[in-house]
Amino acid sequence: DKNLEQYALYNLSHTYMKQNEDESAKNRLSQIKPDAPDHILFASFYNQGLIAYEKGDFLKAFENFKEALLVKPQSRDAKINLELSLQQTISAKPIGESLLSEFSETDELSDAHNSVFTLIRESEENRWKNNIIQNGDEDVLDY
Repeated sequence: DKNLEQYALYNLSHTYMKQNEDESAKNRLSQIKPDAPDHILFASFYNQGLIAYEKGDFLKAFENFKEALLVKPQSRDAKINLELSLQQTISAKPIGESLLSEFSETDELSDAHNSVFTLIRESEENRWKNNIIQNGDEDVLDY
């Protein structure tokens, strides 16, 4: 199987992560190829994001969670971690070096920041609205 190596790399990286061997885990995750199955690719980016976040590299974490969302846009955990990474990136650096310097006015940052939250909120609301309860109240026990 052509994907066997990709599965092995991911599983080995997961083992390293559980043993707090983050550098070894990161090395294995970086070896996963872009044509790996989507669930392996998503997990690779997501775990690289977790490692970067734990090390305080919030910008790298943000980039990894963004890549993970490009593979699996419905991942709520990746969305939350993306936002947390962005917030940490903004608050961790002096204003001159932060993402704030990329915007000419703070209103633009506020609008961009709120847009991300709005998109996430709308996506989650639509997901919950689209969930249809199959059995209704039949399974609810009344005590």
